[in-house]
Amino acid sequence: MRQVYKGEIEEKNQAASSNSTGVIIYERHRFVKFLYEKIFYFLRKRRIFCLPNVR
Repeated sequence: MRQVYKGEIEEKNQAASSNSTGVIIYERHRFVKFLYEKIFYFLRKRRIFCLPNVR
């Protein structure tokens, strides 16, 4: 069972190294974009709540 699992991991690593470099970069870019959107949405929300108090 452990050998099969090790083989699966090696297969995934091979696929990732040979094929999916661009996909990994794309996924990371999408993830970062998602994080930025979340952060900016949160900041915008806070700013809307904070601005009336400042004025």
